[in-house]
Amino acid sequence: MEKNNRIYKLCFLLVLLGFLVTTTIALFTQHHMLKNNHRELDTLIASDIHDSLNQEFAKLIIFGKAIAADDFLIDYLAHKEESASLHENEEVFRKYLSGLDIKKEYISLLVTSERTRCYYSNFGFNKVIDVEKDPHDVWYSDFKATKDYFNLNVDTDQVVNNTLAVFANCGIKDEEHGLLGAFCLGIRMTTFQEILRQYEDKYQVKISLVRNDGLILVSTNDDEIEKEYLKAPLLNAVNRNDYFYEKDEQGYCYVTKMMKDFVWYLVVQSPDKTITSSFYRIIFVNIAVFLAFAIVLFLTAFIILKRAKLLNRFSYLDDLTGLDNRRSYEEDVFNLKEDTLDDDFVYVNIDVNSLKKVNDTLGHNAGDEIIIGAAKICKELFGPFGKVYRMGGDEFAAMIKIDEETFEDLRIQLVDHVCSWCGQKVKVMSLAIGYAPKREFKDKKFKDLVNIADDRMYEDKAAYYNELGEEKQYNFGQSQTLDENL
Repeated sequence: MEKNNRIYKLCFLLVLLGFLVTTTIALFTQHHMLKNNHRELDTLIASDIHDSLNQEFAKLIIFGKAIAADDFLIDYLAHKEESASLHENEEVFRKYLSGLDIKKEYISLLVTSERTRCYYSNFGFNKVIDVEKDPHDVWYSDFKATKDYFNLNVDTDQVVNNTLAVFANCGIKDEEHGLLGAFCLGIRMTTFQEILRQYEDKYQVKISLVRNDGLILVSTNDDEIEKEYLKAPLLNAVNRNDYFYEKDEQGYCYVTKMMKDFVWYLVVQSPDKTITSSFYRIIFVNIAVFLAFAIVLFLTAFIILKRAKLLNRFSYLDDLTGLDNRRSYEEDVFNLKEDTLDDDFVYVNIDVNSLKKVNDTLGHNAGDEIIIGAAKICKELFGPFGKVYRMGGDEFAAMIKIDEETFEDLRIQLVDHVCSWCGQKVKVMSLAIGYAPKREFKDKKFKDLVNIADDRMYEDKAAYYNELGEEKQYNFGQSQTLDENL
């Protein structure tokens, strides 16, 4: 998680630095361009428009890629989705997507699965992708054909009243499984149209974003979008780093620029006449844009990092008890080094006795009460010396470092806490416990300690049931003396 946070912070800093450097260079460049002819003026205007659009797309792309890199999505698609039912998957993705804190411009949040081809939205299950039969799904084959599993497309949002939108499609992937699916973030087409309209009114130009074959993808005229082709610009002559200038027979000038992070082209069309503009006004506009961009970028970074940290922590916690869960346990065991196990290390295995009988006689709420009670006792006693985990069901484990004298005192306290515990639905509790101190088994490795603690726990459980007797009725709903309970 810390590594991911460092990567996120580095990316945001690089984007911010890149924007600052680009803006600074653009300001000095613009000063000289204003002294030149119409060609330089048109290029200056296109640069101003490009920077503004690129800022809006950058926010969309950064947010989309950050969510696509979320450990929860990767883990669920890789290990859980295929074995779960459609209803279970629908609920998981609906809750996850609905819980994301997004701007109102983002009208649609979608997750697609490469394995099942299911299409989930923040409203639940949507459909199954069919690239051959549904023209709305062609984007997925184009997306899979990209080098880094990322592209943009324009489509009507079938989830939200067929609203025209621009979608950022970001690959969900990991090194072991490759492509797992895509996170798709849809933003209203009107968001970009408002930006284009402001610049068209300001500079008296016509602005379009087009595909490499000239198909218009973004325009202030809805009738042109994905219907009309812009024929004038020689798009195959445009490279990624330069502004390409040309003039047609009707006297219109075109300045074309390839967008930074995706293969779309910005085309600015203007009449063949000098356009006057104040250099100082451009400076102030660029400064204002930079400050706004810096603030938005900082807030976006803060929100994403905070949420990623929170989501990551929740993924390691047990919902019922608040203890670390099996995933946390397995990661800690994976990172454990044998040479760090000194004589103070103790592995503890804990199991709640007669939980099934509690569930059968008093109900699962009573079973939950006794599990929570056991977790609270274990956390209170073992927590100060290490970590306590709920392994699942009625099973707990603890890995602690404690000296021998304190350990013996802790065992006595545990018996006292269990004997004195009394819940609202369940009045008594019994735990089977197995300890494996390293000081007692100096030549044993970690996995041996686990097995020893496990064997001792089962011996303790067997002794409990033997002493209780098969025929004796055990009433968990009423308080009993210690002798009666054991």
